[in-house]
Amino acid sequence: MSRQDLAKAIWRACDIMRRDDGTTGIMEYMEQLSWLLFLKSFEGIEDRQELKAEYYELDYTRVVGGPYRWSVWTGSRRRRVEAKVAEVRQEVNKANAELERAQERLAALQEGKDPNAKNSRNKTEKSDPEKIAAARQDVQAAQTTLEEAQASLKQAEAELADTIAWLEEQVHSLYDEEAVEQRVLNTIDQQFGGHLDLMQEQLDLLRETERKRGEAQAKQLVESLVGEQLLRFVDGQLFPHLRRLQGTPEKDIISNIFNEIPGNRMRSAANLKAVIDLLDEIDFQVQEDTQIVSQVYEDLLSRLGTEGGIAGEFYTPRPIIRFIVDVIKPQIGETVYDPFCGSAGFLVESYKQMVEQEQTPDAHEMLQRKTFYGQEKKPLPALLGMMNMILHGVLTPNITRVNTLEKDDVRNIPHEERHHVILTNPPFGGKEGPQIQGNFSIQSNATELLALQHIIAKLRPDGRCGLVVPEGILFRGDAFASVKQALLSKFNLYAIISLPVGTFANVTSSGAGPKTDILFFEGPGPTKQILYYEVNQVGFSLTKAQRPIQENDLPDALETLRAYRKTVQDGLEPKLNEWCWLVEIDEVRERDYDLSIPNPNQVEEKPGEKPPHVLIGQIVAKQERLGQLLNELQGWLSRDDVLSELEE
Repeated sequence: MSRQDLAKAIWRACDIMRRDDGTTGIMEYMEQLSWLLFLKSFEGIEDRQELKAEYYELDYTRVVGGPYRWSVWTGSRRRRVEAKVAEVRQEVNKANAELERAQERLAALQEGKDPNAKNSRNKTEKSDPEKIAAARQDVQAAQTTLEEAQASLKQAEAELADTIAWLEEQVHSLYDEEAVEQRVLNTIDQQFGGHLDLMQEQLDLLRETERKRGEAQAKQLVESLVGEQLLRFVDGQLFPHLRRLQGTPEKDIISNIFNEIPGNRMRSAANLKAVIDLLDEIDFQVQEDTQIVSQVYEDLLSRLGTEGGIAGEFYTPRPIIRFIVDVIKPQIGETVYDPFCGSAGFLVESYKQMVEQEQTPDAHEMLQRKTFYGQEKKPLPALLGMMNMILHGVLTPNITRVNTLEKDDVRNIPHEERHHVILTNPPFGGKEGPQIQGNFSIQSNATELLALQHIIAKLRPDGRCGLVVPEGILFRGDAFASVKQALLSKFNLYAIISLPVGTFANVTSSGAGPKTDILFFEGPGPTKQILYYEVNQVGFSLTKAQRPIQENDLPDALETLRAYRKTVQDGLEPKLNEWCWLVEIDEVRERDYDLSIPNPNQVEEKPGEKPPHVLIGQIVAKQERLGQLLNELQGWLSRDDVLSELEE
């Protein structure tokens, strides 16, 4: 299936969910789509794992098995085989009709009649041997076609019988002895508070009742769930089972995911079935389909922000992510951490680059289980991130739903909890209360400053970091200056990349969005010199739509940064252009750790010579700085000691 066809199928599914009473909003239908896609894709992943285990003559126990497999409870496996049987049966009927026509023509010719003759009586004076011979060949060919079609039908019907037998085996766990006993215990617990003294006959009757209930449900699954049966199974069986999974990392991850999801939100069984049928067209056994659907899913995450300006929680533009990952270049054996992972874009892009280094089973195991770590505060972004990782091939991503700023005290981070690589776009513009501020050495209510302290504490002394920050972090003083001083002392802040205004226009319902920069630093410190690079174009329009464009300064920024790093390593003089400049640490200290140092190459340039988006960016940055300075001044004037001096 092409990317365009897959995208159309998924967006048709979104349209159906928009019409459903339970999934009218974007948050609801993205959540619904994600868990459905998750279960569909996970069965494909497990199918491949099972085949691999069989090849190596190993045992494999499914994480999501029995009646809870996608192809069982959705009825998709039986439906596909039944469709095949119906198609072949049509071919048999068509071949049979063709044979009858050929036999009728042969009989007519043998009687001296030609059905194809133009005279009204369709007669010839005598039989035409050549036409009769040709008619006999047509009969023989039709007979062969019919026999082949009948053989195909027999094979398809045998496949259907095998499928039904397979389904019966899959659903047997709904009424086996263990399931019946669990149902009995659940009934006693739910209806009698767990306390009920029964005579043996009563207990046997209860067991028989639960067994019959399980058998009835199993029969429904074999025959394919219809109407309200589908909703009842999803709500009453599927979600409870997935939430109870435990015992392996894979089961724990799935349990965590489905415990965070409220459940099936769709109220119409017909709508749910229609969405399932559309998603079932995706073949996760075909690697190309899997890759395409992962791309389509990322497209969905990108478009998520266009409906309500909420993409800041989910989506960092992929050109920005790829640029940061290209600079940092994580290697197998290193851990990659995003403390504010959202839809896991940084982790996914890191995996896509690192998997090319995978050459051994140990490396595969390392990437699957011991490389990628993420934390996310909100349940929906965490689900989207988990889904994104699994779609791209990481079966057990270590993504935890937790408020990162609340979880860790940055003054007590053990070495084993620090990471080689941190890549992130932390939240900014928010406020945190005193309880969360207590986790930090330098207290502030600004989320961006607390996030920066967390990153400094979680990065190994020899680690590397690339992160997006709002422009305000560069120039703000007081607590901000103290944190920047600590950063420059502990690590080598070797580059600051200035991004144009509009890069994050997708995070707001209107306007150009915040002015941002990218910081690159590594251990050990201290910082001696910083390379600045002013990016004016990023490969997409600096608007909410973010349409791809040809103009892109990021490749040159990457090449310049790499060349600069090599010249520093070799002790040579770096080659710079008009959009980059070097700043020594002494100048930063003299400026009281104000890092918003303007481009000296552009000082003499006349305003009219600058592109409009550059001028707008400068205006927005200055307005932002002015607002921050006014806030600081207001805070200073409100202090008691200042008020006392003014009153005197």
